Amino acid sequence: MTLNPDVVFTGGNPLKTLINGWRPDEMDALLLQVPETRAVGRIGAGDFSMYGAGRLTRKGDLIFAGATICNPASLADIGEEIFSLNVMWDRLIARGRAFGVLHDGSWADVGRPDCIPLAEELLARA
Repeated sequence: MTLNPDVVFTGGNPLKTLINGWRPDEMDALLLQVPETRAVGRIGAGDFSMYGAGRLTRKGDLIFAGATICNPASLADIGEEIFSLNVMWDRLIARGRAFGVLHDGSWADVGRPDCIPLAEELLARA
């Protein structure tokens, strides 16, 4: 399980959402998603779309919310010592083994100073 430290959530516990959605017989990665309409401080377009039982494709109106469960064996065939997890995700998407699950609340990026007031406002409304 991985969790980006520069995000804030409202709503239910995002890690419990991942745990409850995890199906290791079908999945090698489960990525928490939030619709663009519930994302604050995000720059750029959406990351993913989901289809079927939650399989991921690139591009769409869903934002990766910074929380993941992944099978560590999925990292074994990546030769670089330093790399983006996007490398693994793209390989798993191609194999049909990358899935998403929706977070029930809102999400804020707090990785930039200008996002902190936005996150504070989000939390105050929650």
